[in-house]
Amino acid sequence: MSSSTTSALSRQSLTGVFADVPDPRGRRGVRHRLDVVLALAAAGVLAGCRTLLAVWEHMADLDPGDLAELGIKEGRPLPSESTIRRALQVLDPDDLDAPIEGVRLFV
Repeated sequence: MSSSTTSALSRQSLTGVFADVPDPRGRRGVRHRLDVVLALAAAGVLAGCRTLLAVWEHMADLDPGDLAELGIKEGRPLPSESTIRRALQVLDPDDLDAPIEGVRLFV
């Protein structure tokens, strides 16, 4: 068993990586957890998406099992492209530094 922090972090789910990022959105009208929105956006970027519309299209093409891994339960609506955009716009970039600092991606 490795004692490497990087190794332990790299085995976390994407929602786990983003779980402690503070959500700056107001409570009213929030339908999707921030960690889920960030995980979906990160998965899209890792898949090669270069725009938020492409991220949304990638997310819409995922099968239910992949969506479940990213925090979307079967039958639940997906966040819209505008939901992803608004969540990213109000997010403090510094709040993302700590969660992803030690994550090493194996691609």
